[in-house]
Formats: sequence, structure tokens, C-alpha cells
Amino acid sequence: MKINIGIPNRFFKERQYAFELLLGYFKNVKVQFTETADAGHYTLSFENGESLLITDSFYRSEPIPRHFPGSIPSKSQVQFAGVSIDNSQYEYVHLYGEKAQIDFEYNTYTIHSDIVASSFFMASGYEEYHSHAEDKHGRFPDEESLPVRAGFYQRPVINEYIELIRKLISKLTCTPLQYNKKYTAYITHDVDEIFRLKPLSKALKRMGGDLLKRRSLPEFLRTVKQTFETLIDSHRDPAYVFNYFMDVSEKYHLKSHFYFICGKPGEVDYQYDIDSKPVVNTIKNMQSRGHHIGFHASYDTPGKFNQFHKELNRLKKACGSDQNLMEGRQHFLRLKIPSVWQHWEAAGMKVDSSMGYHNYCGFRRGICYEYPVFDLGKREKLTLKERPLIFMEVALKREHPDPEKFKKAYIQLVNTVKKYEGDFVFLWHNSNINHPYWRNHAPLYEELVEATTST
Repeated sequence: MKINIGIPNRFFKERQYAFELLLGYFKNVKVQFTETADAGHYTLSFENGESLLITDSFYRSEPIPRHFPGSIPSKSQVQFAGVSIDNSQYEYVHLYGEKAQIDFEYNTYTIHSDIVASSFFMASGYEEYHSHAEDKHGRFPDEESLPVRAGFYQRPVINEYIELIRKLISKLTCTPLQYNKKYTAYITHDVDEIFRLKPLSKALKRMGGDLLKRRSLPEFLRTVKQTFETLIDSHRDPAYVFNYFMDVSEKYHLKSHFYFICGKPGEVDYQYDIDSKPVVNTIKNMQSRGHHIGFHASYDTPGKFNQFHKELNRLKKACGSDQNLMEGRQHFLRLKIPSVWQHWEAAGMKVDSSMGYHNYCGFRRGICYEYPVFDLGKREKLTLKERPLIFMEVALKREHPDPEKFKKAYIQLVNTVKKYEGDFVFLWHNSNINHPYWRNHAPLYEELVEATTST
């Protein structure tokens, strides 16, 4: 199927990028862009003479081509709309445009919401780029984001737009559109520590915390017992659960993705020595079993490309020259855009997976597909892909301390991603399986992985 799209010259790159998001996940669709005069709407023309119009409101009002700060929608501007097409209900979130409405007249559908600008707003991180708000870790605060403030952070709004377009185009052309991808689960683990009780100084600190902070004699005795077990066999350390992770993934025909942090003594984020024999042997074991090794850029790397590159080279050395390192995630999800994305791009990395909430689980960028990122500073699409983080165990536990509610919320997220044939990115830290604080939730781990599979 060929689709011709008329786009005004102003903000051509931004508009084109948004349309590529909206139309790039369909089979056998070829898109041609044509520069047109400003008509107040985009016209999608099909070979059978039918048309789909989409309101163009945001970019028409923008006076500054380089920075286009524009207005970020207020909470009160957000509308939750729905439309019935062939007795099926399609829902979407209205951010920009004339009104939350779709009309059909003279064989033409008109979407009065500017879903092109809305898609760009979400995927590019537009709100974060123009905000000066930061939490204590220098991150854009979850609570400042429009999806959280307006209550749609658990909705992949771009996927909703894609599904709406799919139905309208299929109806107009009498040609059912199909997605060119299938649901995929990514089981990831940020390796913030290898051992919880090694060296002995760490074990003594844990024991002190058991007695003085947690005031728990049973926990103290348990830590003492675990410390002796670890001294005998380091693989019995509570945090050394890598074989368990791989066993579970393999049981459900999945591969785990392990992201290693690579600081050195004296640096801000030194966690363990990536060159040490226990760590290198652990990596080799993962590689021998066919699992994936990735990069966990340290806390201090945002804005410091030399540090980023230095750490990445350490991981490459530890992995061996045959390891093709292509993916990873920022430690603490410290993702300043677009500078961090520029680091990943310049280093030749292919996939970043840092774009997730710190305190919530859901769709920070409103999409559950791996997608190319847009550099708002340079106003260009990068080759780097973002694989949005959807579930992090720490975040969901904050939302749902009760294990049953935790599991129920998780299943809801998985089912949402499956609905759109999306990419479900799962994060569980190795330190949170045998940790005392995770005693009620960790037993759910295998159940959650099983629910994540495509069967």
C-alpha cells in the first residue's frame, strides 16, 4: 500500500518523524512525503482516491524553528476520547488539536486531534527537554510529567493512535493493515552489585544494619549464616542469583539481558571490579549459555562522555573481543536528554533502555515499541533506538506493597503490551531476590516471567 502525505515545510523533520512512528509498524506500507502549503491539516491520500485528514494545530502556531518551546498541555487540556468504528470501540488521549472528535464525510475521515504533534511530544521527551525540574539525582521528576499528572501513564498513547489509524486506513482502503512485528519480552537485570556479603566489610555493615537500623535479631543471625556460607562458596551469596535468572528465562524460552556497571576505585560509582576474576567468569558463563551482556552506564556519566566511553571500554575488555555490545541502561535511570542519547550514539551503541519511570510502572514515552530517538537539540533523528522500560520491580513495589496487588498490576501491564504486539521490557535486580525487604515479592519472580511469555 502506498500512502502520500502532504506536510508543510516548517518543522518538516519533526512532522516526518512523528508520521514514521505512526505508520512505521505496518506491513507492506510505503510512505511518500510531499511538501504542501499550510492547510490546517495533514492529508493522507491512498491509491483508491480516499483520504484521511488529521488536524495540524501545534506546529502552525510555533514561531521559533530551532527551539519550538510551544505550550505543554495542562492537566485540564487532556481529554480521554473514544470512537466507535464497525461496532468496535477505540480509545485515545487528546493532547493537541481542535477537539477530541473524529468525523466521516464525503468518503473522508477527519481526526480533529493533532495526534502527529502528540506523538512527537511523547516520543521525543519534549516536556523533559524544556523543563528545569530535577529530583535529587538530577532526573526529571515522575510527578512533573504530564502522563502522571493527568493519569494516563499506564496507557501507551502512541500505540492507541497507531491502532486508530490502522482501523481507519483499513476501512477507507478495504485493505486490512497488519503489524510488522510480534510481541517480544525482554528480561533485563541491572547488576548493581555482584555480591551482597563480599568483601567481609560489606557483611559486617549488613550485620550492623540488622541490629541498629532494622533492630532484628533474626535478620542478624540470618546474615551471619549467609556470610559463613558465602565464605565457603561465593556463589551462595544472596545476590549471586545469575544462574537462577538464566534457568528461569531458559525454562520459558527467553534470554536474560545482564547490564554491568564498570566503575573503578576512586570513581563516583564504584560497585565492583569489572576486571576481577569472579566477575569475568560470571560474564563468560552468561555468554556460554547464550544470554546477553549490556552496559550499565554509571551514575556519573550524564554529561561526561569520556567517563562513559572509558567504562564502556572496560566492559568490552571484560567480555572479550568477540562480544558485540549494543545495548544497556543508565544507572539510576539518570537519562538527561538529549545529551545522554548523544553519548550512546557517539559510542556506536544501538539500544538504550533507560526511559522508564523511577516511582511508577507504565509508558513514560507513551509507546511500547522500540523506536528511533529524536535529538531535540540538533533537530534530527538518531540511529540509536530507545527500548522503553515498562516494568521495574522497585517502582511497582512502591505503588503496590501488597504482593497480590503487585501481581495484578503487573499482569495488566503485560496484557496491555500484548494487545499492541509490543515490546515488554522487564527489570528485576539480582540484589532483590534474597533481600529481606523482598521476602514477600521475590517468590513471584518465576510467575511473572511465565506471564510475560507470548503463550
